[in-house]
Amino acid sequence: MKKHYILLLIVSFIILFFQSLLLHSQIIPSSELSRQVINEVSPTLQLQIADSGFQWGNPIFIRIFKETSELEVWIQDGTQFRLFKNYHICNWGYGTLGPKLAQGDGQALVQLAASR
Repeated sequence: MKKHYILLLIVSFIILFFQSLLLHSQIIPSSELSRQVINEVSPTLQLQIADSGFQWGNPIFIRIFKETSELEVWIQDGTQFRLFKNYHICNWGYGTLGPKLAQGDGQALVQLAASR
């Protein structure tokens, strides 16, 4: 159950990240699943963000460290970003440390369609 909740939070952060990028430029694609996740996680996430002194809707930055299996979520506070949360990543695919160089190399660059 806890892994499911953490996965939902991470998905929500990713959705919020793309929403902050596209907020003023175009319509953000969505799916039934993405709307369900947002509705389920948003109230708790909004409270956590407010309790940490951040404002809901501020731009976020997601940083992933494959070697230490960590995902960091930073939220803009004024002119700087401050660390909001760290998440431990329980499992990786077959990729190795290093940049995405070619299709099929197992690295972490992924584009998701709204239907996924």
